[in-house]
Amino acid sequence: MEVETELETSDTPTPAVSDEPSEAEVVQETPTEETVPEDTGDVLQTEANEDQTEATGMTTSIRPRTRPDRPEPVAEPEPEVEVASADPVEEPPEEPEDQPVDDQATEDAIAALLEEAAEEPAAEEPASTGGQDLPQGPPLTGGEMGNISSAIARKWNLGASSTDTLSTMVVIRVSFAPDGRPTGFELIESAGPTQTAVDQLFQTAQRAVNRAYADGGLPLPAEKYAQWQVLDLVFDANGMRAR
Repeated sequence: MEVETELETSDTPTPAVSDEPSEAEVVQETPTEETVPEDTGDVLQTEANEDQTEATGMTTSIRPRTRPDRPEPVAEPEPEVEVASADPVEEPPEEPEDQPVDDQATEDAIAALLEEAAEEPAAEEPASTGGQDLPQGPPLTGGEMGNISSAIARKWNLGASSTDTLSTMVVIRVSFAPDGRPTGFELIESAGPTQTAVDQLFQTAQRAVNRAYADGGLPLPAEKYAQWQVLDLVFDANGMRAR
C-alpha cells in the first residue's frame, strides 16, 4: 500500500493534529490599585441585572452612602471669673511718739503758780452787791420795816378776787436798784388750791410793789442799801408783810 510506504520512509516525526481547537493561552494578571475598581457599594447596572430584575420583579436598592463622621464637639472655654480686688487696707496713721516730760520742770512751774496765787490778796466782794462798793449800814429796824410794809400794803388790794385767790399765799423776792426802783420779781414759795390762783396772786403782788414806787417811792434808807437790796415779801388775803 502506498500509505505504509510513506510511513516507513519518513524519518521526521510529524506532530499529531487534533480535530478540537486548542485552548488559547490564558495570561493571569495580578490586579493592581489602578485596575481594581473602587468598591463604592453601588450595584453596577448591567444587562444581566436588568434581565434578573425583569424575571424576579425586584429592584436592587442603592446602598445609602455612609454618613460622614460628625465633628467632635469642641469644649467651650470656661468663663473667667473676675475676682473682686480687695479694697486697700488703710493703715492707721502713725501716732506721734510722746515726748518725754520733764517732771521736775512741771513741778517747779506748778509750785511757782501756787506761790503767786498765795501772795495775791483775795478780793472780798459781797455776793449780794455784785462786787459794788455799797454801804452796808446796820440792819433795818422794826420801824423801818414797818414803813416799807405799810407803803406797799396801801397798794395791795385783792378787790373782787375768786375764793381760790383769797385762799392763796405767795412769797416773792424783790430786787431793788440803789434809787429804790424794783428791778426783779421771783416767786420762791406758794400755797393755794390751784395754780391759777397762785399765778393771779403773784401778779397782784407785783403790781402793788410797782405802784408803791410810782406813787412817791418806798421809804428805803440809802445808807442801808445792802440791807434792802433784796427783800422777801409775803402776800395773802390778810395783807402784806416782810419776812
